Amino acid sequence: MTTKNTPLTLSPLKLTTYSPDDEVAKSFMEFEMFDSRHHFSVGLTQSGIAIMMRFVNKRAFSNKPSKGIRRMVTVKLVDASAYLTIATTRIRITIPAGAKDNFHRVDFPFAYSNICKDHTYKIIVTDDNSRETLGETSFNIYDELLYGEDTSRWYVVEAGGLCPEHEKEYYKSYNVGTLSYPKVRFDILPKISPVPDILPELEIRVYFPDGTIDNSFCNPICDDFDMNEYHVEMPILISDSNKGICYAELLCLDYPIAGCVFNTKSGYHSGAWFGKNLECLDKYTLEAASERFRTAFSDNNNEKNDDMTDEEFEKALSEFIMDELGSSEDYDTTDNESDTNSNNDNPGVEFQSEEVSNQRTPLSLNDLTGLSKVKEKFTTYEKIVSFNKMRMGNNLPALSLPLHAVFLGSTGTGKTTVAKMMGKMLAKAGILSKGHVVIKERATLLGPNYSMEETNTLEAIEAAKGGILFIDEAYQLYQPNDPKDPGKFVIETLLTALADESNRDWMLILAGYPDVMRKLLEMNPGFKSRIPESNIYVFDDFTESQLLEIAERYFEREKYNLTEESRIALSRRLHSDYISRDKTFGNARYVINLIQTEIIPAMALRVVSNTDNDPRSLSEIKPCDIPQPKGLPHSHRSQIGFRA
Repeated sequence: MTTKNTPLTLSPLKLTTYSPDDEVAKSFMEFEMFDSRHHFSVGLTQSGIAIMMRFVNKRAFSNKPSKGIRRMVTVKLVDASAYLTIATTRIRITIPAGAKDNFHRVDFPFAYSNICKDHTYKIIVTDDNSRETLGETSFNIYDELLYGEDTSRWYVVEAGGLCPEHEKEYYKSYNVGTLSYPKVRFDILPKISPVPDILPELEIRVYFPDGTIDNSFCNPICDDFDMNEYHVEMPILISDSNKGICYAELLCLDYPIAGCVFNTKSGYHSGAWFGKNLECLDKYTLEAASERFRTAFSDNNNEKNDDMTDEEFEKALSEFIMDELGSSEDYDTTDNESDTNSNNDNPGVEFQSEEVSNQRTPLSLNDLTGLSKVKEKFTTYEKIVSFNKMRMGNNLPALSLPLHAVFLGSTGTGKTTVAKMMGKMLAKAGILSKGHVVIKERATLLGPNYSMEETNTLEAIEAAKGGILFIDEAYQLYQPNDPKDPGKFVIETLLTALADESNRDWMLILAGYPDVMRKLLEMNPGFKSRIPESNIYVFDDFTESQLLEIAERYFEREKYNLTEESRIALSRRLHSDYISRDKTFGNARYVINLIQTEIIPAMALRVVSNTDNDPRSLSEIKPCDIPQPKGLPHSHRSQIGFRA
């Protein structure tokens, strides 16, 4: 801390609490042995707190010959919550002429019985001569007896991975530019009870392939107004020497609670790590991290788990939500040219279902759960398209339809599924020549290097020629607070393409959450003028009864028997989760994840443990297979939240 009237500067204070048998209580440890944490757990044997200080002579950095310093300094331990000074001491700082700094350590008694566990404490250092504050730092104490000794249970880690600079999207592999600052990020849910006013800080520790280690202590950042979801993140410096497979570990008060791997040297693979791919390595080695990276990708390709990409989710949605569903080859959701071309050979394929009693039944929008507003508007649009086709068949001029659309809806409401239906319908009517769907988002349109936005966007439009370019979470392209954001070049390129009346053999669908998408349209008149209100589709969140219907259809199709008692248990679980949902609630995706990651695994463990393998045991879901919420639904705290 730099001051005006004193020649002393104090670097950031470093603290640690200790018990009588700890090494720090028995010896004068080096300054580097202390870290930058500000939160500590307290045990019954705690006896003191140590403060390490590095005083610097500012005169030593001037052009004039430096003078020595002899100064008296006061160090205070203060209960900031009670406005009470607990302990104070004075020390003499002596820095000889020609020297730059000096290290001092101060210890205060800080026993368990004298600590108010829910208070915030401060260390304040002042210069006695000038009476200026040289430095201060706050810290908090968490009682292991009050919150539970197993600090690994204080947080649940939901997702983790690498986020490129200026991005919030996760990547498992991203070819980072030299001297770039991507972020390691973990999404977390606090489970500490009772909930403290200030949540315990977390440490992110990153192991690089060149053997270096970087770490940072992070305060959880709240992501929603209900104060249920948080994240922590840490920027890392990538250079040529430390590129490759890295391992990031998340710790709570020195206890590892999660870990994930990512590659900064080659490839671009979006998505976060979930579930077992967030388990900590027993011991970090480059070989162990590389093996984790390899097996994690192998597992993702061969197993059904909760680490679902958007493409995997849409496939699951198509397979499990519908009464009758189309074959996978009718749904082109890829971005690469070869897969797009494979869809070109048969552009007029109708929606078909799997064989049921040797018959194939066409799939219609009515086979989807809910979506009443979308069904009504889609049906009207389909009839107008058919009307135009009939007029053209009779050599009459047809109405020029506005083609491009906006889909407003939350995650898991079927936006991509309806886009695929629309592509097939328009191809059948001759409006589009192929009807395939190319899915893009901000990260794939911007690419790994800035200045490629226009090229990437034009390539996406070309790949969608004859079909639909579907841009998911399109609102991320518009960053009003950042005039230099490259997303604006994507928007400009799209608007130029939309204005080209000579190229009508493609359709643009912008999709995302309603509020932010409306704002995107309002702030970009070009979109609003080319996408009329009639082409804005609203995908409402599923109701509680519709979520139950989705689950029942899944079980029926997969030949599971949901008894009446099980149905009641499932309804109770859905009700609890539904009334405590927030803006990120996954709708159909939530139901699929609940079934695939909780209900079916619980049933499997029960059946295998009982060594039952008869058809009834293998198909009948019992109430005990459906995990129930613990206690009453969570009531949101009324106090103002904490943001780092």
